Amino acid sequence: MPRPTEDPPPTPDELKLALKELFALAAQCSTHHMAFSVFYPRESASGAQVTHRGLFLQMFNAIAEANLMCIRKSAEFFKPRTPQDRSDTLHSYQYPGYSNQVWIVPRETYVEFHKRVGHLTLQQVRKRNVSWPAFELTMQALNQWVDFFRAMATSYAADAETAAYCALCEEVLRNHAAKIEHEALQSRRNAAAAAAEMAAQQEPASATPPAPEPTGPVVTGAALLIGSLLWEGEMPAVDGTKGKQRKAWREKRLDLATTKNVRVRIRYARQSDSRAMQYTMCFGGTKLGTGKVARLQGPFPLAALTERLRAETEALALAEGIRGAENEFNSASWGVVAIAINPESTQKDAIRAAWTAQFKANQRFDPAKFGKGVVDGGGILLVELPWRNAALRHVDFCLATPTAPNDPSPTPAKIASASRAGLYYTRTRKAGIKTADDAAIERCLRRR
Repeated sequence: MPRPTEDPPPTPDELKLALKELFALAAQCSTHHMAFSVFYPRESASGAQVTHRGLFLQMFNAIAEANLMCIRKSAEFFKPRTPQDRSDTLHSYQYPGYSNQVWIVPRETYVEFHKRVGHLTLQQVRKRNVSWPAFELTMQALNQWVDFFRAMATSYAADAETAAYCALCEEVLRNHAAKIEHEALQSRRNAAAAAAEMAAQQEPASATPPAPEPTGPVVTGAALLIGSLLWEGEMPAVDGTKGKQRKAWREKRLDLATTKNVRVRIRYARQSDSRAMQYTMCFGGTKLGTGKVARLQGPFPLAALTERLRAETEALALAEGIRGAENEFNSASWGVVAIAINPESTQKDAIRAAWTAQFKANQRFDPAKFGKGVVDGGGILLVELPWRNAALRHVDFCLATPTAPNDPSPTPAKIASASRAGLYYTRTRKAGIKTADDAAIERCLRRR
């Protein structure tokens, strides 16, 4: 059957007129999610599946389908250019001055969109229901729309009316994103508080009074989690003492309810002798993957910044095995606790000064061995982070633990060959941490 004749590509005037349609789509992403979260606050924040029957099931399905359809359209608008793109379909690369073309959803999620949202296929029959991470998907879409309209306000500077309209769109969508993020975080905290209250009813009351709220300027920190730092310790019989330490660190130092996805350059580039020579994750490379960010417990007073940085850095170095009886530093030849400072933080100068005051490097620490653009000699993380995205937007600094690659460019086949079923690679991927090479690694694993 011949392909239908395409309409001509959009003209500059049509692109301007389409901005109103694009804003309507972006606004629908947020309003549909807000409607969903009114009735299902915990499920919208956590991605947990909702079960209903009858009329309630029909209402839930209608809201969820509308939300997912808006996210799917957004993903297709922002995706990178391909030869198969039709000229009469709107894409972000058609707009002047906008070059941030990315997939705002993981590839496997988009495949599910294609088979379940907007098309009738056998996917539902063959694989049954799927639990959509509605909050994460909505925030990724909204943040990309905010970025788009911010760029358009500049690109159309010569047209004052269009520039003003785009600036207004950016402000409205940014406020929507902040509201959704706040409600989701509050819902997670309420759920955690309810669980803690139930546990407290089963145990004797603690004599320790709650910590007072900080007064004056405060600082908010976070930790960037990749690889086993996120999941080790959940299988005590397999993970042993190291896993126990990492789990304790997560539970004591992090506000786990704030955990979110973040796009960052990560790859498999270090064969670990402690893991039977399986490949483990490193920062760097040229491709973006998906890591996790969780906020540190806090916020904490600016006056306590140096002391708190030292405590958090030492705790993380101990959890990672960098610091120990044979090494009193938070760095080693193979790993280091580094810091990334939000360039838009009002406390950025104070954070840098406090970090410099407490950072002392092991003589064996050589930043060149960690790869180009990963970390400098002062322990500053050079890997770019998306500070304006939901995961980091209100964070002043982020700690991370780069490790030195010992195989800078392994092939997916080599990574797959070294992996062990159910261990490092499998658990990392299951935890939601992914690299750009995962699809190729998966194909190699299936052929083994």
